[in-house]
Amino acid sequence: MVSEHVAVGYSYLWFSKKDLIETTKRVLFIDFGDSQSSCFVYSFANHIGTLENLAVHRDLGVRNIDEGIYSFLKNKYASIMANISKKSELRVRE
Repeated sequence: MVSEHVAVGYSYLWFSKKDLIETTKRVLFIDFGDSQSSCFVYSFANHIGTLENLAVHRDLGVRNIDEGIYSFLKNKYASIMANISKKSELRVRE
């Protein structure tokens, strides 16, 4: 097993190897997962990828972003949202 940032870096290196023959490239990857987000910077030169920086926020994922948007809209349109049944609200949150 390998870490996700390693898999992404090697995949980029594999599919971009023609472009990386004589150039050095720094690439920022941003990954929004369901429950966490991560950002990592790789440096690619001569078919070698080197991880320069990695930052992970374990409590901020797409699920949290969706919940924040839903809460904002629920507060902004309170009169409309008051008429929505609990069952419909659960479907929206899925």
